[in-house]
Amino acid sequence: MRRKRPAQSRFADQRVVVTPAERRTSGVEIAEELLRLIHRQVYQPGDRVTEQEIADRFNVSRGPVRESLRILAARGVLKIVPMRGATVVRLDDVEALDAIEISAVLFGLAARRAAERATSDEKKQIAKGAAELVLLAQKEISGREFFLATVKVGRSVVAAAQSERLFAELTQIRAGAPNLFGPLGFATKSVRRKAAKNWIRLAEAIASGDARKAERIGVLLHDDARGAAQEIAF
Repeated sequence: MRRKRPAQSRFADQRVVVTPAERRTSGVEIAEELLRLIHRQVYQPGDRVTEQEIADRFNVSRGPVRESLRILAARGVLKIVPMRGATVVRLDDVEALDAIEISAVLFGLAARRAAERATSDEKKQIAKGAAELVLLAQKEISGREFFLATVKVGRSVVAAAQSERLFAELTQIRAGAPNLFGPLGFATKSVRRKAAKNWIRLAEAIASGDARKAERIGVLLHDDARGAAQEIAF
């Protein structure tokens, strides 16, 4: 009796050609490469990711592949179900929603701390980034391009918070669902324009030292993007 071939993603034909010199041998390296494929939508939410398929893709044994899947599951990018394997998380997964909400709360706190601690130069940098988002929101661009621009400004806000703990926590939580679904939250031009206006409001709150307002707007930015993503996804 012939053995069935492992199930593959419907995007399996978009394979990345990996030369011998480029082979990834550790679980950490494979996890990073697999994360890039997910962000490029080679694997989409709900797609199954099998050990054998990844092992074949990177020409490695299943040991480091198994480790890479555990790493991405810990980041909240994959969901591993016993006897069924791993799948890319969906926006309606409870843990994905929790990660997005935690990210919103943490960024709100970072915005509050930035309003309390930012230097004059940091305030100017945040204001400049917000102004660039307004210009970008007028252009015909992808949701991912706008999302990456907001990430850049967001990093300026987190840096201005002057908290290594906040930076570490946000970096870890955003590596999962928030980063995975972020582009979907800016898929339409109207949403991008609204977000850009709120970034201006956030920059103004930080510049004036209004910590409470900065925190509210910081959380609002994430909530609006999540709501827009859910409307498109469902």
